[in-house]
Amino acid sequence: MQLSDKEWFQLAVEAKKHDVEAAIIELLNNSEEADRIHMKVSPPFRTLNESTIVYTETTREVLQTLTRALSNADTPDKSTISDFEESLKSWGETQHHGTLYKAISQTFAWISSANRIQKRAIKSGRLCPMGTPTEQGRNLQAFIQGFFKNTLQPKISSLSRAVESLERQWSILPLTLISQDELIDALIRLPAGTRNELSLAIALHVEQWQMLLQGCSLVPRAETTNSKHPSRSS
Repeated sequence: MQLSDKEWFQLAVEAKKHDVEAAIIELLNNSEEADRIHMKVSPPFRTLNESTIVYTETTREVLQTLTRALSNADTPDKSTISDFEESLKSWGETQHHGTLYKAISQTFAWISSANRIQKRAIKSGRLCPMGTPTEQGRNLQAFIQGFFKNTLQPKISSLSRAVESLERQWSILPLTLISQDELIDALIRLPAGTRNELSLAIALHVEQWQMLLQGCSLVPRAETTNSKHPSRSS
């Protein structure tokens, strides 16, 4: 029987793996780097898209080292440790988790408010009494095809891509002490269920635009009312 077949050896390896996992979770959520990447003051990138691109690259380098650590690889040498520390520093300096938290919070706030306004407009029926568009009803269509399509929809799509990118990257880390959803919420420091609630709010927002246009006998255009939204947590 080989050493790796002995029960005590397998238990020792499993215990070590859990120690490594716990250390990784602590590093990602309760370290100086975790605090730095969550900063929301003076982010280094002009847009969320730019932040996502740089974050994706720096996270790839961090994940390579963490994945090797979880696979019981040999003890890293000084050069590997030094490279990891530099990668971790660059990762923290992106401030991407803070940028994403801010974008999610702001989007959730204005979408929730907009949904309430939409609901009142649908209930009142004043935009298009008897299905005939008033001037306000025609302005609604112009708003959908103009400001919503050119300003709001791109922001929603950008946020969706950023969240999906982050979820996809961290899904490769084989952790057992924390679920994928718990890890993502902890990284962004979001209350559990926030991503799902935002997803539902965005879906309702799009649905109510369609209802308003249909109530005015105005055909909703798919490219202006079908917005991607942040993926839902299970």
